[in-house]
Amino acid sequence: MRPPDAGVLSTRLAVMHDLLVFLDGLGPVGGDALREVIALRLAVERALCQLVDQAVDINAHLAARVVGRAPQTQRESFELAVRAGYVSPDLARALTPSIGLRNVLVHDYVSADLDLVAAAVPLALRDYRSYVAAIARGLSEAQT
Repeated sequence: MRPPDAGVLSTRLAVMHDLLVFLDGLGPVGGDALREVIALRLAVERALCQLVDQAVDINAHLAARVVGRAPQTQRESFELAVRAGYVSPDLARALTPSIGLRNVLVHDYVSADLDLVAAAVPLALRDYRSYVAAIARGLSEAQT
């Protein structure tokens, strides 16, 4: 096993930070606003999807470097981030449902419920902020 690449993780964490700042700057977002303003809907959907994608990529990097194997699924990536010692089990459980929303938005398996998308924004702000902090803390500890 090798230590995580701080440059790779820092770059992805910076992207996640920017996405969180963007979402936070929107203020409260409701389903009606997402239905009425397509640009807002597309921006929110893209930001939510990118948060998940960045986290899954970080998790996969940690899994490969620290645990010694790549995750087989996006959900498993969070389990392996826990095994790597970077994410708590509670945080992983809180974040895992965001994978399902991301998949609906990306693959359009069903028509997305925009009230659900709007409700995901404050959860993403809370939980992905915690995720960014946890990964940054773990990276800092790994470097000492």
